[in-house]
Amino acid sequence: MLEIRGITVGVWGTNCYAISDENGGCILIDPGEDPITIDKELIIPNRLRPVSMIATHGHLDHVGGAKYFTDKYLAPLYVHEDDVALANKATYWADVLGTPGITNPEKIKRLGAGPVIIKNFSFEIIHTPGHTIGGICIYLKEKGAVFTGDTLFFHTIGRSDRAGLDTGGQDLLVESIKTRLLGLPGGTIVFPGHEISTTIEHERQHNPFLI
Repeated sequence: MLEIRGITVGVWGTNCYAISDENGGCILIDPGEDPITIDKELIIPNRLRPVSMIATHGHLDHVGGAKYFTDKYLAPLYVHEDDVALANKATYWADVLGTPGITNPEKIKRLGAGPVIIKNFSFEIIHTPGHTIGGICIYLKEKGAVFTGDTLFFHTIGRSDRAGLDTGGQDLLVESIKTRLLGLPGGTIVFPGHEISTTIEHERQHNPFLI
């Protein structure tokens, strides 16, 4: 039985999630810019062992803590192939935005769309460009959950207005959500990269960007 746990960290308030199996092995989703807090408050107390990480996109607040977990647990970071270059500029954007504690990830593995098995974990990777060109959502059918990063939020969608950082566009983002996410079962729980959870059906009915 898989379990989903989460923690919100850093100046950007990024939601980092751990999906764990019965043996404590886990996949970290979006290891944000405060890896020590993630480790001390999410990983260690629950006796988890990160075996890998997945970033929903390459922004600094979603990859900035990955190196810590690679160094400590030997966990690689999976990033969509179109966002690898962005992920490798985490420290550059940290300097631009004045965000401390960011490091470039190491041991990056490229990820494409479609079914993927990482260790004992099976996911569907949904490519949802818009917030960034390599943005993805991670569908965990077994738990009726989708991790949407900065693609879809409660009653809103991701930004697409910062030149060089947001590498997609709002029209592309809305199209991605409508054609690739809203077809999931309505009861699917949406675990976003920031703020509170929601469901696919709720966003179909109430998200002003999608109606």
